[in-house]
Amino acid sequence: MRTVFYKVSFICSLFGCGMSTAGCGTAGSPCGQSISTPCASGLYCKLDVGACDDATAVGVCTPNPDICSQIYAPVCGCDDKTYFSDCGAAAAGVNVQHDGACVGGLNTRCGPPDGATCSDGLFCDFNDGQCGTSDQSGQCVAIPANCDNVASSPVCGCDNVNYDNPCAAQLAGTSVKSDGACPTGGGLNVRCGGADALTCTNGFFCNFVIGSCGTGTDGTDVGQCQQIPEVCTADVSPVCGCDGVTVSWSLVPARNTRSEGAKDCGHG
Repeated sequence: MRTVFYKVSFICSLFGCGMSTAGCGTAGSPCGQSISTPCASGLYCKLDVGACDDATAVGVCTPNPDICSQIYAPVCGCDDKTYFSDCGAAAAGVNVQHDGACVGGLNTRCGPPDGATCSDGLFCDFNDGQCGTSDQSGQCVAIPANCDNVASSPVCGCDNVNYDNPCAAQLAGTSVKSDGACPTGGGLNVRCGGADALTCTNGFFCNFVIGSCGTGTDGTDVGQCQQIPEVCTADVSPVCGCDGVTVSWSLVPARNTRSEGAKDCGHG
């Protein structure tokens, strides 16, 4: 497969030396907070991964790359921003804090376009109705300690679950999709079942993990709306439906599967 490259602009070095190179470190020169000589323009002080806050760390003046591969390998820069790759961070004159997208702290950006997440105790809050769609970023905000004494004002969360008020949605770590209860009659791939007994629209059925039938735990009481097939293959593969009926085909309209085979339905 052919690798595509994109061109990036040269920028000033991390510690700054302007356009002049007089008294500045050249490529390969030692640099760092403990060294007074900054790197020349077009170079940045490259440190070991994770040495962002180490005042004693010594790096090397390194050219900012002019081209970077478009192979996506995100890193978290020492400026708490997620970069496309370590090369992309270097092009910006930024050292790498760790591999992978940044895990944001309070009030940092999260969600699209790079999938940045939030640290423990925070959740990615989007503007009402956005839910992280259309490449709209969110902001890491604190999960409330409780919602005691918060007046009832029903909302539908971005997880398609009904909440008594926006605070309750935030307590669950989700933003608000819309005011009022979530609409019933979900379409393809919409969440269904669960404590709110969300239903699917005509032509769809609520498909659960095999064996749970919507009564499981650890999230297996929640299903996903799937289209009812118009036809089924003639291959005999008995299953026991969640309605206790044995059917001959593995894919049957409007039936979930309790188990494979007919035994658990009292046959065989």
